This record gives sequence, C-alpha cells and structure tokens, in this order.
Amino acid sequence: DAVRFERHHIIDLIWSDERETQPPPAPPRREYWERCFVDSCVLDGDVPVYYLYREEPDDTDDDDTYPDGGWRIRGDWRDISEEEFEERKCDYIAVGKVLNEDDSWLHLIDAPTGSAFIRDDETGEFVPCED
Repeated sequence: DAVRFERHHIIDLIWSDERETQPPPAPPRREYWERCFVDSCVLDGDVPVYYLYREEPDDTDDDDTYPDGGWRIRGDWRDISEEEFEERKCDYIAVGKVLNEDDSWLHLIDAPTGSAFIRDDETGEFVPCED
C-alpha cells in the first residue's frame, strides 16, 4: 500500500554510502514570530482553535522586531454562555506559540488579509467563512 505524507512529516533521512548523488537540500526553516491576538484558553490547551481571521495588522512601532501579522484566533465557543465568551482573556503573542498548541490551521498561515475560516463541526477541517 502507498503511504502518503508531506515533507514536514519527515524528521530525518539516512542515505546509503552507495548513493551517487547528494541528498536534496533541506528547505529553509520557517519561524513564526509575527504576533497575533488569541484567546488565552487556546494557549492553555483547554480549547481548540475554532474560528480565525486575518485583518490589517494593528499599527506597530518601527522598532518592533516581530510585528503584528494580522491573525485573530478564537477558541471553540459552542458549549459556553455568552457571558463566558465575553469574559475570555486575549493574549498578544507569537503565532508560533498558538501553533505549538494547535497546528491544525498551519496550512492557512499564508492566507491573505481579509480571510476568515471556521472549523466544520462534522469534518473538523477549516472552511472559508461565507459573507
């Protein structure tokens, strides 16, 4: 049976000495230091990412090493009251920290400003939000 996987699923390759060519160069490692706003409950690992959108980044100082990337990330709110939802705390942190807790949306990371996605309740996949 064929086993399908993506390049990022591979940790390491071992090449035999008889190989005539060199292994392919590793792609540049991407780091995710740009900032985002995220519900604290997502960072705690208590709640998965449920809704995310990308807006124009907030004005940042020219001195910011890692400016706002425009991502706004909300945790699942289906099983809580409106008051509980309104009381959720929000953090401004590196998007990589969010990905460490829930990377199910990594394939959307380069979506343009104005994009919005919600997790489909049946499939668990993110789908674009309809206007």
